[in-house]
Amino acid sequence: MRDVLPPESLKWQHLERIAGDIFSSFGYTLSITPVLESTDLFCRSIGDSTDVVSKEMYTFKDKGEESVTLRPEGTASIMRAYLASGDLYGKLFKTWYWGPMFRYERPQKGRYRQFYQFGLEAIGADSPYVDAELIFMLDHFYRAIGISDIQVHLNSIGCDACRPAYKEALVQFLKACSTGLCEDCKRRIDANPLRILDCKNEACSKLIHGAPIMKDFLCPTCVTHNESVMSTLNSLGVKYVVNNNLVRGLDYYSRTVFEFVTEKIGGRQNALGGGGRYDGLSAQLGSKTVPSVGYAGGVERTIMMMEMSDKSLYTDVYMAILDDNTMKAYLPLVLEVKKLCVGKSIKFIEDDLKVRDVKKHLSRADKAGASFALIAGETELKNKMIIIKDLRNKTEDKVNADATEVARRLFEKIDK
Repeated sequence: MRDVLPPESLKWQHLERIAGDIFSSFGYTLSITPVLESTDLFCRSIGDSTDVVSKEMYTFKDKGEESVTLRPEGTASIMRAYLASGDLYGKLFKTWYWGPMFRYERPQKGRYRQFYQFGLEAIGADSPYVDAELIFMLDHFYRAIGISDIQVHLNSIGCDACRPAYKEALVQFLKACSTGLCEDCKRRIDANPLRILDCKNEACSKLIHGAPIMKDFLCPTCVTHNESVMSTLNSLGVKYVVNNNLVRGLDYYSRTVFEFVTEKIGGRQNALGGGGRYDGLSAQLGSKTVPSVGYAGGVERTIMMMEMSDKSLYTDVYMAILDDNTMKAYLPLVLEVKKLCVGKSIKFIEDDLKVRDVKKHLSRADKAGASFALIAGETELKNKMIIIKDLRNKTEDKVNADATEVARRLFEKIDK
């Protein structure tokens, strides 16, 4: 677990803002659920045989002797909230979330025991076109934040009608070569055989190359659904790779599963996030079947990829007031300019609202890496002006001391 402080936290802020803008435009509204949930929620939804439940959850008893767990993922909580809501239940519910999750596991690059995810869920949607829309939107999102090498890995893992026959064929294959599997996969043969297909152990990966593939066992309904997803992505121009070994790690998935992958991370842990269809999750929680599809992306890994971009997230502006009279007279102007800059990717820095001479102010601005300075002293106060100084190009303009005009001229300079 770790702290996230400036300047890294500015990238988090930037990422969350873009996520909210794009997801909202596609009709996904924000949901906020508790960090702490009943342990039974995750045992029933994720599955007792998964590594998350069997090894990784932070579970303890509260003062009432109830078993509670720090949420290891977000989908189960969103579904619980949906099923419990009288206003939402039975309607289409497209939502997104952002927040901390908790898993006790061996830390890896970009992965922590308290980690953050953003996620999207389309609950009550059975159309394959919603699957395709979700993938299309996420492809646009990753490219909007500067991750241009992103690639979609796609598969179908069937449904309750066709998966049992596939599992039987897979188990027979795995038992025939079980001596070469890692210890975790040996335990998974009977409990969760599909999970072996996604094992990151190199020896296991080589062994499963000859394993049966789900595509050959899909029922007609699953075939039609999968073909509709792929043909829609083709028409949208979304590039994807069919990965027959992609299964995702949680028990509630069915039919469409997908990951967004980048080779810049390196190694086998190269996914920025993943998701898929989970039509049976609501039934696992004791309700009727509610068809749904969703996705969860890792914030830390996404931030790592954003760091490789040279694109500036914010333009830093320094405010320099040179004397007390100007401070008293221009403070309303200064604060109004700041208000007008909200949402414009402008950040006012080193701003303690103290009076200094111009040399000290500019020295502070230079050390802080500011791009622009707004300067005002006795002369500017007398002439009802303020100076906008471009600290990169060493140029300056005098602007009327009107907040709207100062903000407009500042925006013009930043856009050049």
